[in-house]
This record gives sequence, structure tokens and C-alpha cells, in this order.
Amino acid sequence: MKMLNHKFLASLIIIKIVLGFSFIYMVEFNPILSSGDAIASEEQTDLPDEAKKEINDAPEEKIELRFIQKKKIELDEKEYALEKKAEALLVIQEDINKKLALIKQLRNEITNKVIEQETIENEKLKHIVKAYSAMKPRKAASLVEKLDIGFAVEILSKMKAEEVGNILSNVNIEKAAKISKNLAEMK
Repeated sequence: MKMLNHKFLASLIIIKIVLGFSFIYMVEFNPILSSGDAIASEEQTDLPDEAKKEINDAPEEKIELRFIQKKKIELDEKEYALEKKAEALLVIQEDINKKLALIKQLRNEITNKVIEQETIENEKLKHIVKAYSAMKPRKAASLVEKLDIGFAVEILSKMKAEEVGNILSNVNIEKAAKISKNLAEMK
């Protein structure tokens, strides 16, 4: 029996030595068993595929987050620039509106001045017409001969037909014909 015990113990020692060498062999060629993170590495390998993907995608998410933040900053800058342009456009629009109001005011003033000037000229013309109407036909005819045809037509057009006839009968025949033609075209 002693012999059997020796054989059994020898077998156990041999098995222990073989297992020890095999463990040392595995430790040298397997980094999981040799590093201090062996347990963590084993836990990671036991994770489902989705968890492994999330761990592997984490750097990409950081990159995407940085990209999104960068784009947001760019968009904020563009929005700020657009707001500044909108403010500048409002200022320009207010300036244009003020200038338009000034232009309308000036246009009204000019229109009023033109109307006033026309009124003055009409009053002067009426005064000249009264003066020519009050003159003797020969005296008026001598003055009409010295006038420009356009102005003579303007004066005579404001007079009564009988007075115009008396004056034109004393005017040079050629000039009287031109004045008569212009008077006919006016009416």
C-alpha cells in the first residue's frame, strides 16, 4: 500500500507540475492573464455586442459632439451677423423714410411755388390784356408787331374777339396771318 500511495503522490506532483507549466505558458502568451486588468478584460468580453459597440463608438460620439458644438457656434455667429445686418437695414430704412418725407415736403413746396408763380403770371397777363384792351386799336397793333408771336398769341387769346379783330386789322398782314393761325390752333 505504501507503494500505491507513493505512486499516487508522484502522479499528483506530476499533474501539479504540468498544470503549473501550462499556467505559466498561458500567462506568457495571453495578455489578459498577465495584466492587472484581467478581471476587467474578462468582464468586457462577457458584455453583449451592443455594449461593446457603445464602448467602441464613444470616441466617435465625442467627435460628433465637438463637430455639432462647432457648427452651433458657427450658426450662432451667423445668426448674430444677420441680426446686426437687420438692425443696420432698419436704420437705413428709417433714414430712407425720413428722406422720402423730406422729398414729399419739398415736392409739395415746389408745387405750391409753381402754382403761386403761375397765378402771378396769370395776374400779370390779365393786367397786360386789360391794358391792351383799353388802348386804341392802332396803338395796340403797333405794340403787337414788336412782340414775339407766341406772347402776342397768348395776350390776344385772352381778349374779346371784337378787340382782337380791331387790333389785327392794324397789324402787318404777314404777322397778322401767323397770329391768326396760332390763335386758331389754340382753340
